Amino acid sequence: MIIIDIANFEKVSLQDYPGKVSAICFINGCQLRCPYCHNPDLVLPEKYKTREEDKTLDFIGYITKRKTLIDGVVLSGGEPLMREDLIDSIYKIKDLGLKIKLDTNGIFPHGLKKLLDENLLDYIALDYKGSKNSLNRSVGLSQNSSYKDLYKDWSKSLELVHLSNLDYELRTTVVKELHPKDDLYKMGKELKDMVGSNSPKWFLQGFEEKFDILNSFTRKESSLSSYSKEEMIAIKDMLKTIIPSVSLR
Repeated sequence: MIIIDIANFEKVSLQDYPGKVSAICFINGCQLRCPYCHNPDLVLPEKYKTREEDKTLDFIGYITKRKTLIDGVVLSGGEPLMREDLIDSIYKIKDLGLKIKLDTNGIFPHGLKKLLDENLLDYIALDYKGSKNSLNRSVGLSQNSSYKDLYKDWSKSLELVHLSNLDYELRTTVVKELHPKDDLYKMGKELKDMVGSNSPKWFLQGFEEKFDILNSFTRKESSLSSYSKEEMIAIKDMLKTIIPSVSLR
C-alpha cells in the first residue's frame, strides 16, 4: 500500500509532464514562504485540511485502475522532498509501471540525491526562484532564517540534476517586485556559470494573482504585480543572449 499522505490529486494532466499523460498528487508541507505561491493550503500548517484517508485511498485506487491509461505520476506540493516516506511511496508507484516526475524547490539536495541514486526519477522540474542575493526575499525568508544556506543547497540540487543525465527543466515565476530586470540578468549569468554551454530548458512564467496567494496571509510584500506580455518577451530575449534555451510558458 502506498503510504504517502495525499492532500489532493488531479486525475489527468496533459501539460504538467512533458509528452506524457499524468496524474498529479499534491503533498502538504513546504519550508519556503514564497509570497506569490498559489497553494497556501499546502504550505501553511494552520491551513492544512484535516487528513482525509479517503483521498489517499482514492489516489491509490485511481492510479492502480488507470495504470495502462496514464504514463506517470507528478509529485508536487508543497515540497515533496520534505516527506520521509516519499521514497517508499515512489517504489510502490514505480511497481505499477508508471514514470515519476518530481516538482521541487531544490532546497533538499540530500533527499534529491537519494532518489537519484536509486534511479527513481524520470523527469525533474526544479524551481529557480532567485539569484544568490535575491533568493531569500523571493522565497519569503530573511537572511537570518534557519535556512541560511538556501542558495548553496539549491546550487547543489542543480548540480545533481545536471549531472544525472535525466531530462529536466528549470522554471521561474517572474514577479515584478521580486525579480527586477537586472536581477533576472544576474540569474542568467549565475546559471551560465554553473552549467556552462550545456544549458537546460528554462521556462519563465509571468505571475498571475487569480486566487488567494500566500502573501494574502503572510503580508511579506506590500504589493505584487506582473510584467506586461511585451516586457516578458523583452526579458526572454535579453536572457537568450546568456541561456539560449530560455523560453516563456
